[in-house]
Amino acid sequence: MNPSDTNQERSFLGMSTCAIDSQRRVVLPKAWRLSSDTENTRFYLIPDNSSSIQIITVEDYRLLLHQIRYTPSTSAEEANLRSSIAIYSQEIQLDKQGRFAISPELMQYAGLTDKVAFVGGFTHGRIFAPENWEKSQAPAEKSVNYMTGLRSKIQPASLTPPS
Repeated sequence: MNPSDTNQERSFLGMSTCAIDSQRRVVLPKAWRLSSDTENTRFYLIPDNSSSIQIITVEDYRLLLHQIRYTPSTSAEEANLRSSIAIYSQEIQLDKQGRFAISPELMQYAGLTDKVAFVGGFTHGRIFAPENWEKSQAPAEKSVNYMTGLRSKIQPASLTPPS
């Protein structure tokens, strides 16, 4: 890890669009990469609601896997739901240019053709077909009201890391 990344947490901020090449590759936004990222940096792609794809870090994937492993399915329907998500999910690895390929299944799920919209979600990224993002984007005023309410719930003690 680069010394400048020591205290840096990855965040997924902003919005950008990118073309999809003939090999179904896209470039992860530079703002979402750390200087310590290499061609071995991995992420996971998971189907999201709104016909989009979530990009999560390896650390968040491990937390999700732990939760799934220790929360047994309570029905055949729940087991089938988990399997359906697992079928579409994908581990990705960046190449030297910060590119990764999206599986044909996830491309179809999200309605991706020639472009993607990368949309930040603070702790994860989202990939949309640009026209799907246009349809599902929340109005600015509603987003600001949501964030104001969220900030009012933060307790100062919760910002202090445990010793």
